Parts: sequence; structure tokens; C-alpha cells
Amino acid sequence: MTETLDVNEPVLAAPLRSAPLAPARELYTGRPAISVQCEATAPALLSAAGICVESQLGAVLTFAARYPVRSSMIGDVLETFGGVTGDVQHVLIDANRYAGTCRTIGASTLDLDWVDAQLRAGLRYALTDSPYIPDCDTAALESVLSQTRAMRRPVIAALPINYLWLKNGSAPSLVDT
Repeated sequence: MTETLDVNEPVLAAPLRSAPLAPARELYTGRPAISVQCEATAPALLSAAGICVESQLGAVLTFAARYPVRSSMIGDVLETFGGVTGDVQHVLIDANRYAGTCRTIGASTLDLDWVDAQLRAGLRYALTDSPYIPDCDTAALESVLSQTRAMRRPVIAALPINYLWLKNGSAPSLVDT
């Protein structure tokens, strides 16, 4: 039996292969390199944790920019999040030094105690407490990257760059650095 196609009737083409929601490259084994980001408040943590459980995504838990972040706050945030997910192996903690009216701008010293506190709390990777990096401020970018390399720990350099790095063609400097 031969099927005929009515050219007057719309037909949806079937995809040749399924398109993944997230890129195939993984940060954590078995999980896509995409994460849910949320503010580190109880309601947001509970909501994001539920999404992470359902979707098998990681999470970036971001402290509010209006509060000074202390290493001792990490445990409370992870306890709330882990109470839903059962573990915190796929979590990054963001100190959020780059946002708000009191943000740190340009080259500044990264806090090794902040990194160590995340690792002591059981996280597989720590996220640096990087400052905001203005457009074309290669000194700030190089500072963050060199300090991160010097830490010699399982750490990811947060790069909160100004969008103009990408818009105005400053991006090649990112690759060279």
C-alpha cells in the first residue's frame, strides 16, 4: 500500500534526530553542562531543587548582592537545597561580588578561604568570588584567571564580564587570555 500526501494539508516534518535541551559536554558525569541558577533564599532554593530533581540539571546558587557573604552561610544553603535533591554534588555556589551597588569592580584578590569553604562543604567544584570585569579590562580578566590557576584546586573561574566584551569585538581577548 502506498501513502499519498495531500499537498493542501499541512504536515509537520519529523526530526531526523532529537535535539538535546543542553549541550553534550558535561561538567558532571551524566549531567548536561547546563544549570539552573537561583538566588540563595529558601523559597528559590526549594523551587530550583525541585526543577533539578526532575530535569537532572545542576544548580548555581547565588547569594543576594545586598548581603556580605560569609563562608559559614554555605552550609545553610546546601542543607536547604540538599534536603530536596538528596545531595549537593551538582551544585556551584556564587558569592555574587559582581552585582549590586556594592559590587567589586576590576582586578581584586580572590578569596581562597571562600573556595576552600565550598570544597569542605562537599562540593565537587568551587566557584571563585570574582569581581565584575568591565569591557576591555584585560588586567581584571587576567587577574581572575591567573589567581584561579594558582589555587591548584578543583575550581571554576567565574567570569562576570560586561556584555560589551562580546558586542564590541573584545571577545578575542577572552580567547587569547
